[in-house]
Amino acid sequence: MVNIDQTPKKGRHRLNKRSLPLLVMFASEHKPWFDVYRAAMLELDSEKLPERIVAARKAVQWRLKDIQGDPDHHAEREEIEYALNNLRILEREK
Repeated sequence: MVNIDQTPKKGRHRLNKRSLPLLVMFASEHKPWFDVYRAAMLELDSEKLPERIVAARKAVQWRLKDIQGDPDHHAEREEIEYALNNLRILEREK
C-alpha cells in the first residue's frame, strides 16, 4: 500500500489526493466516457475545470442510460460510481 504522506524519493513524484483516482481507473481507459472524465481529472486551469466536470458528468449519465437494465455491465457501473465520487471531490477542492 502506498502512503501518500511519505516524502518522495529522488526522481519520484509525490502522490496527492487528486492523482490517486487516476491510478485505479485502468479498466475504463477504452471507454468514451472515460476520456471526458480523464480530461476533467487532469485539468489544471481552474477556469476550465467547472466545464470539464459538467462534461464528464454528462458523458457518464449518457453511458448509464446506455447500459440501463443490462446486467452485463456491473464492473463498469462500479467504475462509473467511483468516477462520479472523484468528480464530487474534485469539485469541492477547486
